Amino acid sequence: RVATAVAGGLEIGDFLFGGVNIPGWQLASLSYFLYPDMMIGCDEPNSDQLRETVYHESAHASHFGQVGPDYWMALALAEIAAGGWGDANSLDAGRIAVCESWAEYIGDSYNHRRYGGNTSLLPVGTTWEIELEQTRNDVPGHVPIGLHLDLIDPAVGIEPFLACEDSAPASCGPILDNVTGFTNAQLFSVLDENTATPEDYRVRIINELLGNPVQINGLFNSY
Repeated sequence: RVATAVAGGLEIGDFLFGGVNIPGWQLASLSYFLYPDMMIGCDEPNSDQLRETVYHESAHASHFGQVGPDYWMALALAEIAAGGWGDANSLDAGRIAVCESWAEYIGDSYNHRRYGGNTSLLPVGTTWEIELEQTRNDVPGHVPIGLHLDLIDPAVGIEPFLACEDSAPASCGPILDNVTGFTNAQLFSVLDENTATPEDYRVRIINELLGNPVQINGLFNSY
């Protein structure tokens, strides 16, 4: 089932394989066991957009290394059933929310390190970090893309601008961010096979990383 879904996805677009552009249909003809560890679509018109995808998929690869194949197979099956990231009512939605929000956060934040203010984002002057700050979830109540940065960046109380859903930009709301000081390494340390929902993540940040419960709960509730 997974092999069929992957092959179907490969039929569209071109991919980078060892630095060489290869049509997707050629990769789709391979045996599932010959697929490379990562396949990056290269149909983005701008280099920063393509690099964000590379960072996103690299985050998935490192996350897979930490959680193991059983956890990741459950994620693959959930995304197949949902036809992508789905919504808050999808099968195993919490696992999708944890994995995809982390990869989106890593993709955008590392792109900001690379490009700073020199991006293809609109309006002109938008950085990849601003993009993160202005993003809440992918769709309402699901895949909290902006959450991880808010656990790290300076606490500001109510964010100075509304954060919107990535796939439903008309749906926006305020973010209560009184949390600061966590690091990527700390957050990633609790993204192991025992964290399969945002609720698992919240509890472990409080219990294992000693986050302030009131502040952590307030931030999570904003998402």
